[in-house]
Amino acid sequence: MISPFVKFAKYFVSDAGAIPAAKIRSHFKINGVNPDIAEIQLNKIKHKNLCISNGINIPRFQYIKDMDNINEKIKDVKYPVIVKPSIGSGSRGVSKVHNPEDLHSSLSEACSYDENNEVIVEEFIE
Repeated sequence: MISPFVKFAKYFVSDAGAIPAAKIRSHFKINGVNPDIAEIQLNKIKHKNLCISNGINIPRFQYIKDMDNINEKIKDVKYPVIVKPSIGSGSRGVSKVHNPEDLHSSLSEACSYDENNEVIVEEFIE
């Protein structure tokens, strides 16, 4: 028999406790990921910027902070792209977009999963 926890575990995927856990470890001087590293691991924009500053080759991306003048911001997008919230886990709000007609709805969905309404539009790599 499958445990009820295992059966429903897919609904509980979250990194929400990573930063508080890192702060607790730091406070009590317990070995583990420190709060700064935990923040970089969770925030895709900080993670991507760290990669770039260290010469790590990553897919081209565009960071979208707000939806004002969105058509201007996305005019040079080459499809397909991946749209994702800047912070999130479990692939919630992530979508592969094949054409401009679907981009706006994907951006809105990704924003709904990000408390700061920050979205990344990223080059799709086959």
